[in-house]
Amino acid sequence: MASGPVPCLLLLCGLPGSGKTTHTKELVKKLTDENVLALVFDELMPQKLAEKMILQSVVDENLVASPWKQFREDILCCVDTLVNHLVSDLTASSKRDILNTIRKPVHVNEEIWHGFMASIVSCLVDDWTKPVLIVIDDNMYYRSMRYQYYQIARKYNSAFCQIYHSCDVDIACVRNSKRETKVPVNVIITMATKIEPPDTLNNRWEKFSITVKAEQHIDVSRIQDLVHKARLEPVQSLPPVDVEQQNHSRRLCSESIVHQSDQVLRKLVAKHMTHLKAKGCSKADLRIHAENFHSQRSKILDHLRTGVILVPDYIVDGVSDASKDQHSLFVQFVETLLTLEHLDQLGNSNEFEQ
Repeated sequence: MASGPVPCLLLLCGLPGSGKTTHTKELVKKLTDENVLALVFDELMPQKLAEKMILQSVVDENLVASPWKQFREDILCCVDTLVNHLVSDLTASSKRDILNTIRKPVHVNEEIWHGFMASIVSCLVDDWTKPVLIVIDDNMYYRSMRYQYYQIARKYNSAFCQIYHSCDVDIACVRNSKRETKVPVNVIITMATKIEPPDTLNNRWEKFSITVKAEQHIDVSRIQDLVHKARLEPVQSLPPVDVEQQNHSRRLCSESIVHQSDQVLRKLVAKHMTHLKAKGCSKADLRIHAENFHSQRSKILDHLRTGVILVPDYIVDGVSDASKDQHSLFVQFVETLLTLEHLDQLGNSNEFEQ
């Protein structure tokens, strides 16, 4: 690809039925100054996998062997390969050159790769003076899902931006009911409780993000402005790694995370104990609760030290004396660990209260 504006990754995220695919198709037609490559997850998914996925709930998707998880990883790898290809010093100047030079990653499913390439080629034009905009249309309700694409942009010094489609659950369910292939209603409802919209204030990497309402027509000029601003500040690659320094930094980071986790856990335990006292728990019961909380706290800290529990990168990036901010992502993460550990210890008991 000739030198010029860097490729830009534009993510469209939100509930099923929130209007992402409709807007994606509009962008392909109306962003005439861009070479728009549209990747719609629902269209990339092989039919057999789609049929299998329709029977799974959103809760199951984090299973290590989940076909949905593998599908996501394959698409991520395809996008990485494409961006690498685009930013390399190529003599390619046409669709045919792209087809002849780009190669399928070894472990990616053959059917997914062919679908991916078909989507790319159907959008490509032979005018390489236009900058490339890769539009990725998927639910991506967890921030961590989107962060993986930010890492690709960082890896290749490319631009990154997001459009979050805000949509009422009822509207999403009505729209979904009109689809040929429907997402189970309980999946949409569950997804709505889990969705993590872009946080431009607390996450630097989500700086170039906007929100659109499901019932709104897309404002093309607003999207053009978003992409333009993102291109002016492409994501900078990490500096060359000094392995010794990296290991030292990791040790310091790990120690800091464990220390701050300990501070957060102590405050959370104190809050729960105060609540139990206010409820009139006996001294004997309070002693049992205190021992249980101490055991849970110790187990969490040990898992953080040994790497059994890993703090996501996008949370680590924001950890800076986070224990003093009760609304920080880090505090929420640690509180979730304590809740899960407590529930695990109690089994089916309903004893735990926020």
